[in-house]
Amino acid sequence: MKMSIYIKILIVQILFFAASMKLMGQDWNEKILKGDKNMQGASLGGLVIHDQDLSNTDFSDAKINGVKFINCNLKAAIFKNTLFSRGSFEYSDLSNTDFSKSIINRIDFIGCDMSNSIFMGVRFNSTSFKLKDLLNTDFSKAMISYVDYMDCNLSGSNFTDATLVDSNFDNVDIRNAVGIKPKNCKFIKSDITGTYLSKNKVDLIKKKGNSFTDNIE
Repeated sequence: MKMSIYIKILIVQILFFAASMKLMGQDWNEKILKGDKNMQGASLGGLVIHDQDLSNTDFSDAKINGVKFINCNLKAAIFKNTLFSRGSFEYSDLSNTDFSKSIINRIDFIGCDMSNSIFMGVRFNSTSFKLKDLLNTDFSKAMISYVDYMDCNLSGSNFTDATLVDSNFDNVDIRNAVGIKPKNCKFIKSDITGTYLSKNKVDLIKKKGNSFTDNIE
């Protein structure tokens, strides 16, 4: 008889814990929709966030899955050590934003201003930047694979000690960028003036499986 009471108490505790975890996720979703600036350690999922002022918001150590940020102000937001999966940032201000040491998997950046942003030590996979401004962006020590930079402005960006493989730089303005040492990447009709890729370095880089056509020097 006593054992059955203990089991009932245990079941109640487990159900309470499960309900609490579910509510915790709901609480995070509610907090961001209310414009809370402290989102450290948040767990966000399945949201579409429109027209929010999230500038200077701290998302450090958060898990962001299946979230779309549309027309949001995320200027100077902090996404350090954040896990992103299957979402997008669309037509939002992401200038001066810090993504250091995050994991960015299957994220689309569409029509955003990302100038002067920091992606130092980020691990990218199957991500696309369909936008204009990545001017002076820091990709140092990043692991970049299957990333599409087509039509972007990457001039003055820093790729020092970055691993850069199987990515697309077609029609990219990459003038005066530093540290670019790609493998199996495409630079078709890209402006590579003033980079490691220009002039006599192109033949060396081609040996690593990269392709160049009609590049401006």
